[in-house]
Amino acid sequence: CVATETGCKDLFEAATLPGEPGPANVLEAVANIAKYPWLNVAELQRARLEGTNAYRARLAELEVLAAAKIADLLRPGQVLLRLALTGFGVTLPPP
Repeated sequence: CVATETGCKDLFEAATLPGEPGPANVLEAVANIAKYPWLNVAELQRARLEGTNAYRARLAELEVLAAAKIADLLRPGQVLLRLALTGFGVTLPPP
């Protein structure tokens, strides 16, 4: 982030929570990454380095996984048991 403005922009985009405004500074970005490791920062960084199309494809894949997780949590039944078995976050598989 110190080397280029593009680095900050990319960091902030990768650390932005779904449906939330992006972090205002590096400290907030790092806090988001620490609090929400399910953001799949490493996979998103790999895709970003491959180019815009790869990055957008991985973001779209992550959206699908997140929507499926939310649907699972919203269905009737033992939500806490499902969380205990599968965890709260989602993880992008390797490309």
